[in-house]
Amino acid sequence: APAGAAEATGLPPLVAGTVGAAITGGDGLEEECESLREHCASLEERNARLLDEIAVLRSRVEVDLPHWSGQLRVQARLLAETAAPFKSAPLGEKLLAASAALEVAEEGLRGLRGPALREELRELKAAFGQQLALAQGREDELRDENGRLKRMLQAVGTSVAAEAQAQAQGEAAAAGGGAAPAGGGGAGG
Repeated sequence: APAGAAEATGLPPLVAGTVGAAITGGDGLEEECESLREHCASLEERNARLLDEIAVLRSRVEVDLPHWSGQLRVQARLLAETAAPFKSAPLGEKLLAASAALEVAEEGLRGLRGPALREELRELKAAFGQQLALAQGREDELRDENGRLKRMLQAVGTSVAAEAQAQAQGEAAAAGGGAAPAGGGGAGG
């Protein structure tokens, strides 16, 4: 039936079978969906537990690594000091080689603290980038507001100048109003 449904609908067999099951009776589909939801919930719980465990282990590492790194450094120095009088003998050479290996191990342990520092640096860079973006956004807003205020000031200045000019013309007309008829009569006659 699913193959016939696939041919009839043009859908892939799996999809056509699911559609056919949904049409004929969706109980199987609902059960499968519920099963998937339960599985998803269990995976989310497991993921949460693993994340908690990772956090605990990371905190232990951040505390333990410096301690054990320091212990290796001390033991390497002690071994080198002890082997110094014997360095011409084969035993002294072996002890100095062991001391050098301890120093390399100590450097390796110090290097393991790097990922946490890199994560912190990445977070710091992200926070700085956000602050920089906010500052640039604020600067753009202030620049826009400054331009708007300049335009308003120019408009007010133009308006004040126009009013002053109109007032000056009105005063001139009033002062010239008494002289205008006389001047106008002299010019007309």
